Amino acid sequence: MANAQSPRPQAVERESGSWTLVDKQEGARKKRRIKQADQTTGLSGHQPKHNATSVQCRSTKQRLINVPSWNLLDPNFRQHLATFRTEGCVGFGLQTERLVLRPCRPEDLPGVQKIKTEPIVQKTQLYGSPSNDDCRDAFLNRYIRSSMPRLSVSKPMQCRDEYVFAITLKDPPSVVLQPPGQIKMTSRLTSAEGYVGNIALSLDPRKRSYHLYPRPGRVFTHPTLTHTKEAQLTGNMFYELHPQLWGCGLMSEAFGEVLRFAIEEVGCTAIICNPMTTNRASIKLCEKNGMRHTKTNRDNEYRKPQAFHEITRDEWWMRHQRGDEIKDKFGGRPTCRWCMNFHIERLDHRCHNCNWALYCSIECQQADWMRQGGHQSECSAEHTPSATVS
Repeated sequence: MANAQSPRPQAVERESGSWTLVDKQEGARKKRRIKQADQTTGLSGHQPKHNATSVQCRSTKQRLINVPSWNLLDPNFRQHLATFRTEGCVGFGLQTERLVLRPCRPEDLPGVQKIKTEPIVQKTQLYGSPSNDDCRDAFLNRYIRSSMPRLSVSKPMQCRDEYVFAITLKDPPSVVLQPPGQIKMTSRLTSAEGYVGNIALSLDPRKRSYHLYPRPGRVFTHPTLTHTKEAQLTGNMFYELHPQLWGCGLMSEAFGEVLRFAIEEVGCTAIICNPMTTNRASIKLCEKNGMRHTKTNRDNEYRKPQAFHEITRDEWWMRHQRGDEIKDKFGGRPTCRWCMNFHIERLDHRCHNCNWALYCSIECQQADWMRQGGHQSECSAEHTPSATVS
């Protein structure tokens, strides 16, 4: 997918109060939990455990952090990344028989570069020939941002931008790498460990809806199928896999799971996939999953022909559920305002001032409070500097 770069503002901070942790060891526990979450397999049923810890917002020197659209991985901002990339964010994932689909991490950069800079892959994609710096500053920056849905850029205050999942294998030695052939030396794999590709679902509400994103004054709940239907929420899938793993059925496995996720859990009313007309493998993948060819055009900045395929929610349901009534799996569930991880059931933390801001962890609550334009700006006018948040 094409990614146009825009000016990259540096991280900006201002002071207006401070966080005081009653439990002095909470910061150390947070770092350990984040590290452990990054080492987990990203199970969809993963639910972090938290100790109820009281946090006070005082009038003495609080640093609010402006999160830039770019440069999340730049040293000027990376020191703050762990504050916003909470356990609820990094713990959201999906599984298939052989794969774990998890949020992308900064250490995935070498894997991203091996794929993005490989000419064999570039022939199947729209983005041209990105440099190694582009892989970090544009692509990986975007992938990591997607795991923090409140940092939406393209549709602020309307809907999260997208879900981007790193493709990893449960048992890497069980998969035999294809011979490298014409793959350039710097792009070749020596094992199937770690990041081997990605698959993503970008979201586009055709109509404005107040149910798709946290709003001031109301407890955020995961949108119901009725809400997403009213918003005409459409998903667009894009993906890539290292060429030494082509032909193993891995992308077919990932594609089917993300398509299910988009319909059953996110609630999309239609899913679109638009591979290049020369990418026969992707076109066959669309057809295998019941997608219909709707049009072919060159409406992209590279003027490359794309074959658009689509499947509606009703079509997918009839295909996979044998005509049973469409069931709403997560719609209406109260959900953390920061990570928006609707797989987590327990919301043990709330703002004592407004009472409608609910969080799955103290880390998510702190992230929402410390972000410039976050909960501090949306909390009720009656908020006093000494109000306790827990």
